[in-house]
Amino acid sequence: MLKVLLSRLGQAALVMLVVSALSFVMFRYVGDPVASMTRENASAEEKAELRRSLGLDQPIVVQYGRFLTRTLSGDLGISYRNQRPVTQIIAERLPATLELVFVATILSLALGIPLGVLCALKPNGAAARSCRPSR
Repeated sequence: MLKVLLSRLGQAALVMLVVSALSFVMFRYVGDPVASMTRENASAEEKAELRRSLGLDQPIVVQYGRFLTRTLSGDLGISYRNQRPVTQIIAERLPATLELVFVATILSLALGIPLGVLCALKPNGAAARSCRPSR
């Protein structure tokens, strides 16, 4: 049992590492964050300074390593769009997200359980036929 649990935890860690690497690379090459963070008439020196302060002048492997160490310590950095700490933005939006999760769970249970019982009681009824894949 412990072996299975450790195996699953290792697999989960590997999946999270791969997903974070793919996400990091995708967002790194979607656009230049410096261009969206600076004003239109910013000088090349200002842009270079911002790029250096964000660590975007480093090789991508170094950037990803810094990203992982900061993330593991709970520092998600600064939002390029909002210019605020990401953890602060997440904390502000968490109550609305939890409310949506709660309502979606209640709705899925309120609809799913009765429909499941109906389909089980009348397996050839219209509701059960509409849920089955057509042959």
